[in-house]
Amino acid sequence: MWPTTPGPNSDDHNFNNVNDVQTSWRQGRGAKELIETIAWYCNTNFCRNPFICGFAGTYPKYLEEGVRQWIQDTGLQNRYSLEALRKPTFPKIVEKLHNNSGIILNLLFYNSNALFFPTFLGHYVAVTDIKLKGSIALCALFQNIANPEPTSLEHNDVNIVSYDIYPVNFTSTLPEKASWWIEEYFTVGAKKLAGIAVYALIILEIG
Repeated sequence: MWPTTPGPNSDDHNFNNVNDVQTSWRQGRGAKELIETIAWYCNTNFCRNPFICGFAGTYPKYLEEGVRQWIQDTGLQNRYSLEALRKPTFPKIVEKLHNNSGIILNLLFYNSNALFFPTFLGHYVAVTDIKLKGSIALCALFQNIANPEPTSLEHNDVNIVSYDIYPVNFTSTLPEKASWWIEEYFTVGAKKLAGIAVYALIILEIG
């Protein structure tokens, strides 16, 4: 079990900054680790709406508003700013990451064989590396292919950084939603689902 006091580092690797699986998230009530505080600010699972609380997910609008408010409330508005991009282009993501910006990417699941509702749900990931010619490394995945983690405890271990590298296709089958996509992003049984890059939240350091 992690110690009750933060440490040993002074940055985001503090033990209280990740989700402790031994303490359940109480939908914003009571003491919270940093990730749970951010989830409350971003209305994750509609935790701030008592009548529909529990529905899974975080709307991009709530993510942007929540992170912006958290930055303001913690007095960090002179250190960080936000930029939200709908349908972000790949060169723009390359530019922002190479300028040391933090990038949260929302990938919409896409099933090319579906007759109805070919796109559904979505998943937020962090961009850890990128190549302009067409590859991207993502962290905080549903499936850690390069670094499999058998338990959620290992997934939340701050000493383990897991990321996978994917080739990028610039010929989007849904140009109205995204200009690029990952053809084989998520596996369901024998089926490979694509990831459509529909939204990005850029966290820029000021100065």
